[in-house]
Amino acid sequence: MSRDDDLRDLADDDVRALRELAGGLPIDDVADADASRIAREARMHQTAAPPLARVLEPIAVALCATSVMGWALIKVLEVFS
Repeated sequence: MSRDDDLRDLADDDVRALRELAGGLPIDDVADADASRIAREARMHQTAAPPLARVLEPIAVALCATSVMGWALIKVLEVFS
């Protein structure tokens, strides 16, 4: 898909302004081998399962918060009974 395909829905003035801006952008200066290595590593990190700590921590926080709220509710009910 070319850049023109992406811009086909924009008004002519917008296309002209974007082309002027794009002309001032630096050219990609990363070597092809480096770019493919970076892309491969990014895909690996994106599709990898999250670490166990990132899964267990929210569960532990939810359990603590629920137990504190339950304890507070019991204490409130004790006061009013």
